[in-house]
Amino acid sequence: MSETNLGALPSLGSEKDGPKSDIFNDFFSLASTVDPRPKKKKKKSKKKEKESKSDVGPSLDISFSDLRSSPKVFTEPITRGRKRENESDDEYRELTPPPKLKRVPDRRKERGSISVTDEQEDAFLQSLQKSTQSFNVVDVDEVEAYIPQSYEFQTMNEDDLAELKNSKFLITVQSYFNNSGDELTMRTKADHKFSKIKRKLVSHFQYPLHRADDFVFYEPNLGLTFADELPVYSVTKSMKRLRTSVDGDYVLLLQLQDRKEAQRLSEKRMQERLVRRAERDQDNENDSDLEVIDEGNSTFIDEVEGVHIVSSAETQDDAVERYFSIEVRGSSTDSVKIEVSNSTEISKIAEYYKEKKGLNPRTKLSLIMEDELDLNSTVGDAELEDDDILDVKIL
Repeated sequence: MSETNLGALPSLGSEKDGPKSDIFNDFFSLASTVDPRPKKKKKKSKKKEKESKSDVGPSLDISFSDLRSSPKVFTEPITRGRKRENESDDEYRELTPPPKLKRVPDRRKERGSISVTDEQEDAFLQSLQKSTQSFNVVDVDEVEAYIPQSYEFQTMNEDDLAELKNSKFLITVQSYFNNSGDELTMRTKADHKFSKIKRKLVSHFQYPLHRADDFVFYEPNLGLTFADELPVYSVTKSMKRLRTSVDGDYVLLLQLQDRKEAQRLSEKRMQERLVRRAERDQDNENDSDLEVIDEGNSTFIDEVEGVHIVSSAETQDDAVERYFSIEVRGSSTDSVKIEVSNSTEISKIAEYYKEKKGLNPRTKLSLIMEDELDLNSTVGDAELEDDDILDVKIL
């Protein structure tokens, strides 16, 4: 190989080689200039792509005429989206999504953790459900069929108390909660506690469950309240005589009162008893010189200083010592005080009250002392005592 003399080559930038340097300069000038800031690529909008895809439909056959004279004419209705096979246009246009409410129970049923079992229910509701199965609720409109106007009374003794636990009671409860005037009659077993009856009433009257402990059963004639833990037959400890219905059930008439109101009524009744006892003692001092007039076998009435004596002439021996005072009270505030003995007939007391108040002799009325008294019985049969009050009910 022949050696090349590098020193003999002309330089690229010499004046002698002017045309060659222009070629090199032109060659490098063709290269693109580098931008120091690279441009960011613009992202395509997905929303526009979706709109463009959704707008794609079947081909349209559009005929144009003079745009100024007539509008566009579409030979085929525009439908959006794709149609499924074997599906008509009418079915495709009807949009009926399933209701959301139907999905909630299905979801809860699948999970299984939201459903409430009997074991998780409130203990109060469980006991309420069990207790109501033993009650036979009588419609208020049918109360008269179970509770007649005239009652039969039965004096309880030790033998009756032993059998009383297996008997049934027909209880009519009048509610005084918020002066609602609700009333319910139910038949229940004698060994059921008053707490079960209370829960039944609270549920039936739709009272607040949290107020159940504030209600008590109140007996207006005795002025007593019955505790929730006591059984129904325990009323015989305070009531010597019980009324019975035609079917042989023992009948109770109670009030559902607020606990504080029942306590106030009981205290008021006790104060009334103390006042009447003091008045009776004062009347006995004033009437110590009373004389009983004998009128043969007829009933006599003697009035001395507002105290009326009603008795039968057959038992007038030592009558003054055996008389005691009772009070007959009607709906009005005034009342009639009567001195009676154990042999005085209840019907005579009723007749004298009608005469004293100017009532029609044919007016039917009943005398109530804890229970309705039998007009054919005597004061001794009714076991009336000093300072007792008989309430008059006109039938």
